[in-house]
Amino acid sequence: DNFVGDQDGEFPSHWELKAGQAILNKVPTGEEALFLTDGNYVVVSPRMKTQNYLTDPFTIEYDFFAQTEGSYGLVTGFKSKNEDAEIMQLSISTSDASFGGLSKGSGGGGDWTENFRNKWHHIAIAVKNHQMKIYIDQTRTLVVPDTHADFVSVVFEGIGEVDHPIIFKNVRIAAGGDMNMIG
Repeated sequence: DNFVGDQDGEFPSHWELKAGQAILNKVPTGEEALFLTDGNYVVVSPRMKTQNYLTDPFTIEYDFFAQTEGSYGLVTGFKSKNEDAEIMQLSISTSDASFGGLSKGSGGGGDWTENFRNKWHHIAIAVKNHQMKIYIDQTRTLVVPDTHADFVSVVFEGIGEVDHPIIFKNVRIAAGGDMNMIG
């Protein structure tokens, strides 16, 4: 969803607000982006035709703007087939990427914080046979050898503030794919 057809200043029609506050705003390039603005936690999810829409394998991609200050980052939460299981969270912040106790704090080298803040970053998540790979700006940043879960849906969440919102756009969720998950 690139929010085309949705009105600036409103909540996007293809999304659900689960908690907190969120709004569409134009970014300096003129594109609409979703701003998670108020709440501890703000939670949004894409409207899908079925409740369980992630299949194995799947990919999720989006563009995330890392604020200069404030925002803790964007959390991608995965719900599994096990109804009693808590949502498993992939966190991408200005200091690291983490999932299930695994973390990496240097998106391809150098000082993550200095090279990460105040910029757009393309995030790509590939899941196949319980293995997850996370790419930030085409650099494989984190590999989770076994998620121990069959994911069925996704939410986007975080601690949003009016002055320092969590900002993302160009969300793409795709079933299938023939990605090499070794290495």
